[in-house]
Amino acid sequence: MNSQVEQVNALLFQGEPANISIDEHSGYTGYKPQAVVDAMNEVLFGAWGFEEVSSEIEPGDKGSLAVAQVRVWLKDIEFRPVAWGQNRVTRGDIGDARKGAQTDAIKKALSYFSIGNRAYHGLLDSKKPTTKPATSPVSSQVSNHPASSTQTPSESPEEVKKLLGTVKSLLNAHYQIPQIDQPAKWRNFKELVLGLPVEDEGLSLPELKRLRDAVKMKIQNAKGAA
Repeated sequence: MNSQVEQVNALLFQGEPANISIDEHSGYTGYKPQAVVDAMNEVLFGAWGFEEVSSEIEPGDKGSLAVAQVRVWLKDIEFRPVAWGQNRVTRGDIGDARKGAQTDAIKKALSYFSIGNRAYHGLLDSKKPTTKPATSPVSSQVSNHPASSTQTPSESPEEVKKLLGTVKSLLNAHYQIPQIDQPAKWRNFKELVLGLPVEDEGLSLPELKRLRDAVKMKIQNAKGAA
């Protein structure tokens, strides 16, 4: 199950920042609830679910508020956490508000399984650029991701090279990858996190930081499960 949780978190990481929202009332930055549900369905379809314990419409100073309590479950896991969610009623649309409260509660309950943990660790950046370098269709062996399209003049080649070595070392040490298998594992990991095949020479500093954060997240999840 830990590997599947990592897959869900990797999907959420890849979707940043488009899947990030900032609550206008609390100022809290988190993943959009529907993005969490979509990631769960992609990785664990049929192996997870929820039960709505309660759903109410509460009056408030700034308008009515839909409040839901939800219990979630994962297949073969006895622990079934419960959480509350809420969503404001706008333009009298109670149905939409109830759904919003329900998915908000689902997201919060799933956090007990460390799903979406970048949010509660304060690692989300809603202002991160959403655009990716334009590339032509390429095979899995060849990348059309030139260094000039990603690296900026402000990036030091030494800094990029140093971070590249650090990320590779972290990945290889965490999985204890035999040297002969390291190139293939590294190539697959880059494609999983960045969403496209990228040669080392074309990696930018922001991309390397994303790779580093992804490795650290895997290490942290492994420690939490120990």
